[in-house]
Amino acid sequence: MNISVVQSAPCRKNVKVEVASEAVEREFDSIQGFFAKKAALPGFRPGRAPVALVARKFTREIGEEVAERLVAQAYRGMVEEEKIAPVSIVNVQHDPPLRAAPFTVNFTVDVAPVFDPPDWKQIKIEPRKIEVTDAQVEERLNELRLSRGTLSENDSEPAATGDFVQLDYTGETGGTPLSGRVDAEHRMTAEAVDFWVLLGTSTCPVPGLLEAVVGLKKGDTQKIEVTFPADFSVKELAGISAQYNLTVKTVRRRQPAEVNEEFLKGLQVGSMEELKDRIRESQLRNSTVEEAGRQREEAVQWLLKNTLLTDLPDSMVEQETRRILRRMVFENLRNGVPQAELESRQQDLYQSASRGSLDRVKLDYILHRIADDNQIVVSDEEVAREYEILAQRMETTVAKVRQRIEKEHLEDSMQDDLRAQKTLQMILTHAAGGEVPRKETDQ
Repeated sequence: MNISVVQSAPCRKNVKVEVASEAVEREFDSIQGFFAKKAALPGFRPGRAPVALVARKFTREIGEEVAERLVAQAYRGMVEEEKIAPVSIVNVQHDPPLRAAPFTVNFTVDVAPVFDPPDWKQIKIEPRKIEVTDAQVEERLNELRLSRGTLSENDSEPAATGDFVQLDYTGETGGTPLSGRVDAEHRMTAEAVDFWVLLGTSTCPVPGLLEAVVGLKKGDTQKIEVTFPADFSVKELAGISAQYNLTVKTVRRRQPAEVNEEFLKGLQVGSMEELKDRIRESQLRNSTVEEAGRQREEAVQWLLKNTLLTDLPDSMVEQETRRILRRMVFENLRNGVPQAELESRQQDLYQSASRGSLDRVKLDYILHRIADDNQIVVSDEEVAREYEILAQRMETTVAKVRQRIEKEHLEDSMQDDLRAQKTLQMILTHAAGGEVPRKETDQ
């Protein structure tokens, strides 16, 4: 087997593998013999037809089977003889195999980057004290009272954050209504009638319009100037200035619920003291999660900043970009962003996903290199625990989760994720001053 390798990019190799004619001949003999045993041709009992006749009858099928076997041989030769470990096969090219002739396969493969791991033991993270103040408990209590309160008309006071407001607005530019400039799908960038918003939470297709509503009373009108960004999603409005006339038709303010027996019962507590204890416990859990996230992000940014790794496999980056992009599109659709708007922002979304994928792929290689150097493995018990966690999240059984993961061939991916998480936890433990288990070779 003759193999030549050309480094076409830092993480990409073009590998040409030539399988000797003798090996090609053996595969033809083997495959033709198999077909001859199974073939049923007119005038012959099954398995009794002459091999030459079978070969002519099934030329295409035999050629495909031979090619598949020879490609597999060539791949094994590339891996075993040249010690190439592809992370992705980008392309495979070959001509149909011919008897008594060498068979050539051209592989384009991406390989893992070669880099020096960072000295992660230099990472130092100062844990922040986690506490919940009485003021925070009271703030959360007030939020609960508002969420369970009642809405009442507010006819005399200015609209404020947290109020529900009903609006009418129309826009124009140069004296021409915007409604004639945009299509029906983007009508709300031009005008709206009885548009309800929750100030401080809701979004509006017209930039800056809701900010102008704060401080207005029921019945007030206001004229505002809006300049649309040059990259605004509705191309017909990008970069132009428009004038909007808006009218506040209704202002409703939520009145906090009274803390009484019915209020406490609705929250399944028996007393104000019990409710405050629950609030404190919940806030403490949230603060703990936030602090863990802060420490994780600090460690991740240190690893990315202090690792000289600029060359990454293009196919892996592209795969991660597509995954992030799918998630971004799904979240936008779930939040009510129109499909047409997403399509108009397609390039921006892709660029954002691409930036995120570079760091994600880089971090993955860093963590797995550290895991290799520290002989970190994932135990069967840890895998079983992960199945249990996934089953709880998906509200199904462990057996069904396992079946789904196996069906989609995600077992290796799950193991890799668990190994990366375990490695990052080791780094965080050391960074916060904890003890890291030594490798067996160090004991």
